[in-house]
Amino acid sequence: MRNTSDRIALIFKVDNVEEKYKELKEKVEFITKPTAQERWEIKVAHFRDPDGSLIEIYESIG
Repeated sequence: MRNTSDRIALIFKVDNVEEKYKELKEKVEFITKPTAQERWEIKVAHFRDPDGSLIEIYESIG
């Protein structure tokens, strides 16, 4: 998922990661499926844009 050479990461808050994942999975190749990150009280999923920049979508779960 995360490459130590990533120079850009775009992070977007969404209302519902599962719904946004379902909406986008036909259009982009996700690196990670929606996963709860209990420590930070968020759910996240990741993919890359055409230039290779990391994109994260997340929602608060806490």
